Amino acid sequence: MILVLVCKNSYGRNCTKNCSETCKDTGVDRRCNRVDGHCLAGCEAGYAGAFCQQECNNETYGENCGNRCSVNCDGDGRLCDSVNGSCTHGCKHGFEGVRCEVSSDSSTYEKRYFHLTILSVGASLTAVVVLFLYM
Repeated sequence: MILVLVCKNSYGRNCTKNCSETCKDTGVDRRCNRVDGHCLAGCEAGYAGAFCQQECNNETYGENCGNRCSVNCDGDGRLCDSVNGSCTHGCKHGFEGVRCEVSSDSSTYEKRYFHLTILSVGASLTAVVVLFLYM
């Protein structure tokens, strides 16, 4: 009789070694190759490599570190979160959003401020003219 041992999230002789926790779940009983332990379905977000033990570098994020941090992320060091890509030090001037992907067109603020100023001045002049006519 031959006994076949099926490893469940483990590998090696007699299934004594655990698969990396950062191997992507395959939806079946195995995350890694039963012989050498390499991940079968790639890595969870934030990790890369055959065994998913390399954390993404300072400029990448996501599954297998396949995405680049936004060029609009501000700061030095880790530019974005290794899992979701959100900018860790905020955005460069003129950008907003979780990944600094939205232009925050500063001229919009200036236009609104200018418009409100004209309305204020216009209302004051109207009040002065009405007062003058009333007297």
